[in-house]
Amino acid sequence: MKELILFSVFSFFLILLSPDASQSQSSAEYVCYPCGGECDKVIYFAEGKCRECRMPLIDKSRIIFRNISPEDLLSKLKFELGFILIDVRSAEEFDGEGKGEQYFQGYKHFKNAINIPADELEKRISEIKEFKDSEIIVYCSHNKRSPYSSQILTDAGFSNVTNLIGGITVFAEDYLINSDTGRKYFVK
Repeated sequence: MKELILFSVFSFFLILLSPDASQSQSSAEYVCYPCGGECDKVIYFAEGKCRECRMPLIDKSRIIFRNISPEDLLSKLKFELGFILIDVRSAEEFDGEGKGEQYFQGYKHFKNAINIPADELEKRISEIKEFKDSEIIVYCSHNKRSPYSSQILTDAGFSNVTNLIGGITVFAEDYLINSDTGRKYFVK
């Protein structure tokens, strides 16, 4: 009888520690808190920090914001209403006084954009609570601050957040410098 009990206990622990059982416990996938870098695409299987950018790793399932190309944003600007543009660049950049002013040929930001710098977003999120269920498109200069800000909004319960791929720099290059199709959507 004693041998049967020992065998049962041993079998229980053997099953508990088997690779299949532990696999189900560690099947979560983690990614770095979005930073706009290539490391955003690296998948980890344990919590910690990103090896590249040192951002904390979060459960991949938390990344629910979408991305939009400059071309698709131009189409939305032409044909759709009702979405909110949030510029997460600094106030100086928003006002055309930042480092890249000459690059935008004097254009400052998208018309009707709300400026809340990325480093102030968590503190100022109450200013945009009324848009919690609206479509929000977030942009910055080069797609570094906007993915981070998109995740902050998502974590705060905003349900329809989209990040502009490449930032306003790529949009400006495509639709202000190489073409004039985007001029009417900018403040000069």
